[in-house]
Amino acid sequence: MNFTKRILPALVIFYPTVKSHAQFAAPTPPKEFASIKIPPSPEAAQLGKYGEVPVSLYTGSLNYSIPLATISSGRISIPVSLDYSSDGGIVVSNIANNVGLGWSIGGLSLVSREVVTVPDDGAGGFLYTIGHYTQDELNQKTTTQNDLSHLIRLFEADRGCLDFQSDNYFYRIGSLSGKFHFNWNGDIVNQNQNALKIEYVRNGTQVNPFSSWIITTDDGTKYTFSAAEVTQRHTTINNDPYCELPNYNFNSSWYLTKVEDANGNYIDFEYETYSYRRNMELSHSVGVKENITVMYMGYCTTSENYATNNMTGYGLENNGVPAKQGLNLTYYQKRIKAIRSSKGASVEFEYTTTRTDDDDLSVPSGFQSLDKVKLLEGTNLVKSWDLSHNYATNRLTFSKLTEKSPANEEGKVYAFTYTGSIPSSVNSYDIDHWGYANGSGTTQGLSLVPKFVHKINTTVSYNGAPYQQTIVYKDGADREPKSNSLNGLLKKITYPTGGTSEFTYEMHDCSNVSNQSIASFGIHPETNVTISAFAKANSSGQRQVDVQTFQVTGTTVGVMLYFDAHLGTGFSGCWPTKKPKMILNKIDGSTVTLIKQRQFQYTNPGDQDEGSYSDWDYVELAPGTYQLRAEAECNGSGFDEASIVASYKQPDMTQVLTKIPVGGARIKEIKNTDPFSVLTNKKTYKYTNPVDNSLSSGVILAMPAYNTFATEYQGHEQANQHLEVDHSGGSYIMQQCYTKVDKTVYLSQSGVMTEGAHIGYQYVTEEEENNGKRVYHYSSPAIYSGGVSFHYPFMPPDNAETYKMGLLLDEKDYNATGTIVRKSEMGYDFIDSANEVKVVKYKGHVDFLNPNKLIPAGSMMSHYIYLYQNFFDLQSYYTKKGYSRLRSSKETLYNEDGTTFTEKTTQTNYHPVVKQMPAEQVTVNSDGKEYKSVFTYPFDQSGTAIFQEMINRNMISDPIQVSMQVNGQQVQQSKKTYNTFQNNMILLASELYAEGTSTPTTEITYDAYDNAGNVLRYTKRGGEKGAILWGYNGRYMVARLDHIDHTALQTYLNNNPGIQQTFENPSSATALLTAVQQLRTAFPDAMISGYSYLPNIGINSISDANNQMNYYEYDGLGRLLRIKDGNNNLLKTYEYKYQQN
Repeated sequence: MNFTKRILPALVIFYPTVKSHAQFAAPTPPKEFASIKIPPSPEAAQLGKYGEVPVSLYTGSLNYSIPLATISSGRISIPVSLDYSSDGGIVVSNIANNVGLGWSIGGLSLVSREVVTVPDDGAGGFLYTIGHYTQDELNQKTTTQNDLSHLIRLFEADRGCLDFQSDNYFYRIGSLSGKFHFNWNGDIVNQNQNALKIEYVRNGTQVNPFSSWIITTDDGTKYTFSAAEVTQRHTTINNDPYCELPNYNFNSSWYLTKVEDANGNYIDFEYETYSYRRNMELSHSVGVKENITVMYMGYCTTSENYATNNMTGYGLENNGVPAKQGLNLTYYQKRIKAIRSSKGASVEFEYTTTRTDDDDLSVPSGFQSLDKVKLLEGTNLVKSWDLSHNYATNRLTFSKLTEKSPANEEGKVYAFTYTGSIPSSVNSYDIDHWGYANGSGTTQGLSLVPKFVHKINTTVSYNGAPYQQTIVYKDGADREPKSNSLNGLLKKITYPTGGTSEFTYEMHDCSNVSNQSIASFGIHPETNVTISAFAKANSSGQRQVDVQTFQVTGTTVGVMLYFDAHLGTGFSGCWPTKKPKMILNKIDGSTVTLIKQRQFQYTNPGDQDEGSYSDWDYVELAPGTYQLRAEAECNGSGFDEASIVASYKQPDMTQVLTKIPVGGARIKEIKNTDPFSVLTNKKTYKYTNPVDNSLSSGVILAMPAYNTFATEYQGHEQANQHLEVDHSGGSYIMQQCYTKVDKTVYLSQSGVMTEGAHIGYQYVTEEEENNGKRVYHYSSPAIYSGGVSFHYPFMPPDNAETYKMGLLLDEKDYNATGTIVRKSEMGYDFIDSANEVKVVKYKGHVDFLNPNKLIPAGSMMSHYIYLYQNFFDLQSYYTKKGYSRLRSSKETLYNEDGTTFTEKTTQTNYHPVVKQMPAEQVTVNSDGKEYKSVFTYPFDQSGTAIFQEMINRNMISDPIQVSMQVNGQQVQQSKKTYNTFQNNMILLASELYAEGTSTPTTEITYDAYDNAGNVLRYTKRGGEKGAILWGYNGRYMVARLDHIDHTALQTYLNNNPGIQQTFENPSSATALLTAVQQLRTAFPDAMISGYSYLPNIGINSISDANNQMNYYEYDGLGRLLRIKDGNNNLLKTYEYKYQQN
């Protein structure tokens, strides 16, 4: 938005330990998903990644791009590239797209969505809900027993059949990206500082899907997204038969099919479909049944929850077997086939090699890698690029890019290597809390629930004597982050010249969880302790004993005990007393107290068969002295053995952790070398707090939560061994009390903050070897502590306020001696839309007596309605969504001694209606002078017909008037006028300018445009006229004429159609320059320049106004080789030497 006095328009030619989790645990979320979030396909997800810079410093991600070609049409320009992002590490469940792991095709745009429970445009989706129910109706919690319809509505909400929250939508248009959602009025709310006009197209009724989206940017460019990518869900929601959506299809992403500027120039995008089917696990639960006691004529008095038929439906019959909730999905994905300009250029993409990294995918169709990219002019090949792949990362891996000429000559070659491999299975359980590889060895037969301990303080008693506390222990997955999370990342690029870039990564860490320091949680460093005792009988038959003593200090620890014993053969006289023993004792002076004991139980007298015994137990030990004792005595043809091992983590109570590891990877170092392996540049990145380097500046929004549910059940056993509910007060002989403990992990965590990352860094220091450093300071959850609120029994709402995070707050430059030389500071406003989006969720429970039944009909109706009412809980909350905008900036330069040299501050005030647009900018320099720019937009003059039409077309970002003031005095003013030209195009008609307070006068008028919106005729101040001729289908300026009469020129071209045709579609440079000479002969007083081109390669010749000629020659790869003058004299030559591979 830089307004200066102009004569001519611009003519453009070109996680921590398990113990820590318990400490961080928030109030418990529900046992089942209240909101199932279904992400877009991996192809769409990779395209939607944020970040277009070498390093995204806030997240520590490396970003790299290889430009291939640029397709243009009028003002539209689509740069096509191959882009890489380390994205904070490789998530194991992600499927590599068809370019390769971590790569994507740059230049593509799309709208994607994360489905929340039910697609908005589906039956029961959010738009269906708001079309049938008002907020008042949904907020009503009726107490009327016969209000069956309302209770059914609540039931549908509880089971995920009826949706009260908008899906989350994401768009990427080139470098522009953002989010939007629907509010309760059905309006689209843009969550970004882009004045976009977003519309959807829906064929038919409310339950028909969105067929396309139309997004118009603030300059009137229209993007149509109609290549819908379909996701088919084969399973029911929550496996609930009353919410069945078999083979339910919904559009999950929409790819850009056409972009058109306000002048009618356009670029089309063509796609093809490929597909595969996969299982997506959403949650794992592990339940453990603990038998508390067996009583004679006693009572279990602790539970309201009665069960029948062997506790079926409560999971007690599947003791310790993991239950897994998930979705079976088929993705009908889109991949780009061609990008075509209305001017004739195109880029085509070929997929031919069948991929082999499809182990966890079923029914793959067209699952191929991108092997070739071609640039064409019409049907003529300009150049191409071959992509080579391997499976070095265990996924499709992009290894080499080779540029080729139409004659198949090799040009630039890029080679890529990576840091290692990740698990080949996308469903691997070798992952940490965040889904990154950790090499844990957790097998598919287990679950992703970490080991857990739950204490039961039962109230069950017999004759008034309380029973002791019962401890439930369940071994589980190792979810701790490890260095395996560094695998699968781009490690080295070898450039065509032979030079290289090498990348070193390190694990993430953090010292904050939202606005709480890690130190405040009191996590102590732990040392792994293992003690073992082993005894083996000898030939003399004497008892062999091994005793090991150990100390537990500081605090109570949880100890795993492992018991192993082995019997020899041919023993006699060993039964029944001489058996291997494994004992844990507590030692208190001379007092020895038995805590745990195991013995191998002989079953027969006389000779024994060889056998082994193994068992484990869990015990909590208070500080004190303990003893492991192993005893073995019997011998024969073999020898008895006994072994006991105690394993635990001993915390150091004198220290507190100030930072913890987090899954994933961040960039640590970038080294660049020349073709001779000489280091040319090295950058290192540090993520520590500049005030205390022992602290990480990393912040995570919330810890993963592993949620525990404990329920006590009562019952008794009859002869048929079925567990029956005892309603009679103990009329049966035997009665058992059970506790079922469930531990659940949700695999779709809510820890995302900004830029799609699970972690952000408040401070990042970029050091360049021998050249000083730059320190970046970003906003984070440590400042804006919106956090994730777990309100039982609801899933976390979307209230993390991510739009406030990852904003650059200040930036400081230091020289090599550590002296500050520059500082930039930024301040922001936040436009909050929390009051516009109300989300209502319900948590209900089905009737425990009828867990598989919907509200039944018949005479028992009122009874069931009453039960359902009692089990419904209703809450509502507001999501926190919005966007940020730059409010102020301050730039300070320093002297060599660190004192201030100059200072400049800028304050931006935004328009009260169109809040994304600046209304004025005020800058104050070190001299104290205030410079103010005041902007007027089309929407400020909506009463004028042309400006109203510009508003209708969303052509609103270009100011129509700018007033410049110094210390309150107007010093300059500029204006723009618009008009409607052919094809109903709204184009710039004139530009006016004035010094001081005088009325602006016309500097230039644009008298005529062609059908593509290119300027044909203009008149400058004083009446001087000029003209521009366009050729090559309106893509390039081929002639510029100054001091030319418009009428005379048009008459000449009308009378010489052959010359006109030559300019519009030159057959050769010679033909075009001949036509330029003819113009010079016809108009000797005009200043005429001519230009010819090789489309998609470069300029071919220039004949300037003085008739001086330059010719440009290229090789088969489009590289400039020679420049010659009009007499064929060589002016410059170029040589290209690449490393031979």
